[in-house]
Amino acid sequence: MSCGMCCNGVLFHHVGLQDKDSPKTLASLGFRLKRKQGKMVFEQPCKAWKQDGCGIYADRPVRCRQFECRQALGVRSGLITEEQAVNAVEGARALVADLQRLLALCGSRNTNRPLLKRAAMLLDQVDSSTMPGNGLQALRDASRELEEYLEREFRVDGPP
Repeated sequence: MSCGMCCNGVLFHHVGLQDKDSPKTLASLGFRLKRKQGKMVFEQPCKAWKQDGCGIYADRPVRCRQFECRQALGVRSGLITEEQAVNAVEGARALVADLQRLLALCGSRNTNRPLLKRAAMLLDQVDSSTMPGNGLQALRDASRELEEYLEREFRVDGPP
């Protein structure tokens, strides 16, 4: 329950505000709000996420209160054990670390953007002549592998 991938920009690019959320309050807490397809959202990684959990847990947005990933749902329903969920989280963290390493090798250090978005932006900006060895293909492969893993192991019905 404390892996943070729904908060740290790994699982989602943004989170939609709900009717009971106060954009003014969230903005005052440092959330980056914007309109996306006519709906107010805050971008990930979430400004309230800290290594040990949510910094505004008692006052977190409605969607954050409601969201459960596939692993959390599986544990709650008894379909999987907590150990299996932890293993899935560790698998995702290993893929995240690999992608972060490749991004760093390519000079991408902007952690204010969601991880897969950073990778996609870098892939759009460079070509094989500007990346050493098979770096471009390795970045593509790592991005695809993480995206597929997240889809299979964590996502439920799309972004929150």
